[in-house]
Amino acid sequence: ASTIMTTRTDAQVIPPLKAEDVFHFIVYGDRTGGVPAGLKVLEQAVEDSNLLDPDLVMTVGDLIQGYNQEPEWLEQMAEYQEIMNRLKMRWFPVAGNHDVYWRGQGAAPAGQHEANYEKHFGPLWYSFSHKNAGFIVLFSDEGDAATNRKGFNEAALQMMSDAQLEFLDKALKELSGQDHVFVFLHHPRWIGGGYTGSNWNLVHQKLVAAGNVSAVFAGHIHHMRYDGPT
Repeated sequence: ASTIMTTRTDAQVIPPLKAEDVFHFIVYGDRTGGVPAGLKVLEQAVEDSNLLDPDLVMTVGDLIQGYNQEPEWLEQMAEYQEIMNRLKMRWFPVAGNHDVYWRGQGAAPAGQHEANYEKHFGPLWYSFSHKNAGFIVLFSDEGDAATNRKGFNEAALQMMSDAQLEFLDKALKELSGQDHVFVFLHHPRWIGGGYTGSNWNLVHQKLVAAGNVSAVFAGHIHHMRYDGPT
């Protein structure tokens, strides 16, 4: 699409016309760990996104502060959704540790906050297509279903289940005709460190074998990082 050229400054941006053969999307980063004023930054991001007018907005997890019990979790969820729903285009959630880890007195519910997440945000993993591209969202905080433990610094809690791997195979097959496939998850397991020992290598092999996966986006580490083609 052609951009709008002007020699005037300090004027509202006029979005370019959308062409049918191209599209744009925006990726929102992890927003947890900061001061409550961080929601003001999110509000500004929504306003800016509406000016840029992409086809869609993606996230990379840690949508809310979480690490709490259900009443607080629901309050934070509603606060986040109210801001994000000001977007004039569709936005898509990705689950991070802050979104699904439960903390409180007594035993955590099965799956911790997974059920709350799926009820109010959407599936823990899913895929969709748009124009000439496919989008795959993965869940990197399954933990150990048998013990109900979750964590991101222990290999045993960093595995993707057979059920999720089967989903990935199905999604890649269904999107095999697309020019590009973009993958989103919260934890960048390929960087090693606390992620060492996960089965990310198996996931990576599947993405490479597909032949049309153009990029993988993750969050969690709170700084920009580009790891190049692999």
